[in-house]
Amino acid sequence: MVQLIDDLFRMRMLIAGIYLALGISSMYGFSIFTDHLRNKYGYSQSEITTISTVGICVGYCGFHAGVLFDYVGPTVLLPLGGLFGCLGFVLFGMTFDGTITTSSVALFALYQGITSLGLPMMDVSSVMSLMLQFPLERGYVVLIMKTFNGLGTAVLMAYFNGWFKAANSDQPEENNYSGYAYFTGGQILLCSLIGACFTRLPTYFPCSWTKKRLSSEEAAEREKTLDLYMSQHVCGECCWTHGHGVSRYEVVRVTACRQDKDTDDHCTSHWLPVVGGGALPLCRATGECAAAAVFAWSHGQRRWLGCGRDRFTDYVL
Repeated sequence: MVQLIDDLFRMRMLIAGIYLALGISSMYGFSIFTDHLRNKYGYSQSEITTISTVGICVGYCGFHAGVLFDYVGPTVLLPLGGLFGCLGFVLFGMTFDGTITTSSVALFALYQGITSLGLPMMDVSSVMSLMLQFPLERGYVVLIMKTFNGLGTAVLMAYFNGWFKAANSDQPEENNYSGYAYFTGGQILLCSLIGACFTRLPTYFPCSWTKKRLSSEEAAEREKTLDLYMSQHVCGECCWTHGHGVSRYEVVRVTACRQDKDTDDHCTSHWLPVVGGGALPLCRATGECAAAAVFAWSHGQRRWLGCGRDRFTDYVL
């Protein structure tokens, strides 16, 4: 029996990780508030630096993120981190627009600390999950994620200049800093929820909460999938089934025909389990050329999957 990792599922997870990186970069965008804190509240540069330093220190002491990641995994940790990150920026916005009437260096440092408490949770959940899902390409994964961590600050500045900066004035007090804070908090929460929908630990590495509920046989079966992850590179030219009855962990029969003929002389068949997601790389599984015709049996129905160099269309016969 041929077993495969779902590469499409892994690539979706990588794209979700890029969105998470954009949200995480909000941690380094505090300098946008500098002029507002100086002009409206009269803070000195030393006081403003104190606020940002508190956030950096809290972020670099994020041991809690690793502990929680090992215990509950990214599906729980990502929304939790998004809530903390969103809360911190919402508190900034409520103070800027006067909803919270009390303001001080200590309170702003607290808000920055709350934000920096949640964003490392998102960072750990995304980077570690992707490294475990891509053990053969983990260097490239870290490169992509950390690149977007840095590029995200430029994206945030573009958001601010385009939507929240006063168009006809150079006066900082006329900019909509509270609106920007609310927007950034909402973006962090949205990115964390997107990440929670697509980010999963690989089968061979369950979190502690899941591991305690596995039987010894189930744990052994999961550990065997490590060999798959250590042998299958990300597929560059694959054909995929897009749902239509092929479900997660289902075993389907796939037939590849070299000359577009469904005959015994030209076809080879395989029983293939879908490991880790909702799609199946058929051409890679069968070892046929990229122009082969592929048939899959799912729920008792034969489906022609018209395999080609581009993504194919699923036709039900």
